[in-house]
Amino acid sequence: MPSTVWEEYFKKTGNNPPRPLLVKALERVSKKSGNALDIGAGALNDTKYLLNNGWDVVAIDSSKEFMKYATHVTDKKFQAVNLPIEKYQFNKTFSLINAQFVLSFIKKDLFKHALDQIISSLESGGIFCGNFFGQEDERNKVETQMTFLTRKEVESLFKDFQIISFNEVRENAKTAAGKMKYWHVHEIIAMKK
Repeated sequence: MPSTVWEEYFKKTGNNPPRPLLVKALERVSKKSGNALDIGAGALNDTKYLLNNGWDVVAIDSSKEFMKYATHVTDKKFQAVNLPIEKYQFNKTFSLINAQFVLSFIKKDLFKHALDQIISSLESGGIFCGNFFGQEDERNKVETQMTFLTRKEVESLFKDFQIISFNEVRENAKTAAGKMKYWHVHEIIAMKK
């Protein structure tokens, strides 16, 4: 997306609360602190929630605007990485991985490798919290490079996990920019066995 679109997105979401799926995931996690990875961290709403709950957080986002927000976080348990997830070097394990409204933006030909790396970096007993755009999402009509998945494909990605929560959302709702669109989203919280 063009930079101006992201600037507008960050302005409109900067004061949002943490996403409900992450709040729900933290209620289910057995560890109450540890290493967390926040992929597509945006304006750091979820990252700040994790930090406030005692987690060490690596926050990844590829947009320039992300770094404007990251420079204001002074917590020593925080690390900002300004890269696309496909270029991140996974050199540590995480107890929790949060990836909301970001993984489907990975190009189809890079998606499987990127997701394999993400899953490999999650420790046994660790929680994955995230979502994927479904085949019926309105964007699938115009976006040729994004990754859209069926429910069965999402379930197969997490075959070595205990599924804690799986919700398939189909609705007409506004985007962060205020435009109506048809959403088809698979939301998942899963624990690695």
